[in-house]
Amino acid sequence: MKTKQFISLAIVCLMAMTLGSCAEVELLTFAKNMNKKCPVKMANGNEMTSVEFEDNTLTFCYTQDIADEDIADFEGNKDLLKRTMLAGIGIAKSKNKDNDDDLLDMIIKANASLRCVIKQKSSDKEVASIELTKEDIEEVADTIVDMLNT
Repeated sequence: MKTKQFISLAIVCLMAMTLGSCAEVELLTFAKNMNKKCPVKMANGNEMTSVEFEDNTLTFCYTQDIADEDIADFEGNKDLLKRTMLAGIGIAKSKNKDNDDDLLDMIIKANASLRCVIKQKSSDKEVASIELTKEDIEEVADTIVDMLNT
C-alpha cells in the first residue's frame, strides 16, 4: 500500500513539475518570437527594443525620448509607474477574459514575474525598472474581470 501511495505522489509531483515547465517553455517561445520583431516603434517615438525570458522573469525593454532633466521624475515615481503598468495589465486581461492562453495566464502558470525596463533613447541609460510578481498580476487581473462581470 505504501508503495502505491509513493508512486501516486511521485506521479502528481512529476505532473506539477511538467505543467510548470510547459508554461516556462511557452514564455521562452513567446519572448523569442517577440524579440525577433524588435525594435517595434510605438507612440511618440518610443520603441520596444527587446523581450527576454530569463531567471523566471519576462522582461520588456523600451527606449523613450527622455530629457536629462526628466530622468529624476522616473526615479521618483516608480510606484506610479507600477500602478500604471498594473492598470494596463488589467485592461489587457479584460479584453482577453475568455482566453485561457493569454500572456498573463502564461505568466501566472509559470509562477513568473513581469518586468519593464525603460531606457533613455539618447544614452541607453536605464531610468526605470518595474517588476510585477505573479501575485500582483493575479490581483489586478481578477479585480478587473470581476468588475466587468458585475
